[in-house]
Amino acid sequence: MNMDTERQSRDRMNMMLYKNTLKKLVDNSFGSRSQRQDTRKLQFKLKEGEIYAVRALDNSNYYYTVFLKRNFYTNGVNIVQSQYPVYGEIPDNIREVEPEQLYKYIRVNNLTHMNDMSFKAFPTETRQEYK
Repeated sequence: MNMDTERQSRDRMNMMLYKNTLKKLVDNSFGSRSQRQDTRKLQFKLKEGEIYAVRALDNSNYYYTVFLKRNFYTNGVNIVQSQYPVYGEIPDNIREVEPEQLYKYIRVNNLTHMNDMSFKAFPTETRQEYK
């Protein structure tokens, strides 16, 4: 009988230790700290036809609006930028992007059609020989 009591006591202690360990794990994993510890902003996928805001590099109180537009003649993407900066806060319905993210999107989308080019001055034969 004494063996059963010792076993139950040991099982209770092990269970308490297990619960305490789980509690510490949960508190440290999902507590007040954020899951993500990197402080940089997350980048999202830019879309053509959307308006974005880019902060002015020399004064963060100003921003430019930028519109991404598909150029169907070159199959590339063009940036349509507002001519003058706007003073104030960016409206909630316009997402802010970094200039580097915008330039990368333009660079990648304007070079994808370069793989199928042959770089010949006259890529197709236009003359026909007459007999």
